[in-house]
Amino acid sequence: MSRRASRRSRPARTITSASRSCRRSSWRACAAGSNGSGSCETEPSGDSLTGLLLRGPVVDALQSKVADAQRRRSVLSVAILDLDGFKSVNDTFGHLAGDRVLVTLGRLLATRFRAEDVRGRWGGEEFLVAFPGEPCEVAEGLVLRVLRELRETRFAGDQGEAFHITFSAGVASYPEDGLTVESLLKTADRRLYHAKRAGRTAWCARTARSRRPRP
Repeated sequence: MSRRASRRSRPARTITSASRSCRRSSWRACAAGSNGSGSCETEPSGDSLTGLLLRGPVVDALQSKVADAQRRRSVLSVAILDLDGFKSVNDTFGHLAGDRVLVTLGRLLATRFRAEDVRGRWGGEEFLVAFPGEPCEVAEGLVLRVLRELRETRFAGDQGEAFHITFSAGVASYPEDGLTVESLLKTADRRLYHAKRAGRTAWCARTARSRRPRP
């Protein structure tokens, strides 16, 4: 069975420079591992809502995957996903509805990829997925499949109101876009920022141009 055949598929928040700077500082702290502040070492490994890895364990897993890619002279792609207009969902449809969105996306990420792929809740409405051995173009297609599936999902608000939601994404690949976890995360985050500026429901990979899925 081919790698692609083994995968199951189905047919703004405003990112300010201050918030991006804060995230980069946390990357450096987590990337330091046990030699850093130690905060990432002591936190629980799983998110209680989605069941995915939390930020610290995700960084640990990424470090291991990057080291493995270096050793094997292979590739690795990283995608940061950010739910579009998630604060509005909480404000309009209720926080329980927002939780259902998070749980649904977490379940999609947990079940649509290989066991060796890294997936985690990066924080708030952000998620991260890493694809060992996959170039940027393949990772982009895999993320797009999940985006389409999420977009087709009908959610219900706390009062029964129907709504839909999407996410935007930034994708970076080792070694073309960076040789360290921090550099890959910076590039993926910068491309996510471009995708958000392009109007959401978009993703940005190797080129600076953001793209949007077909209806």
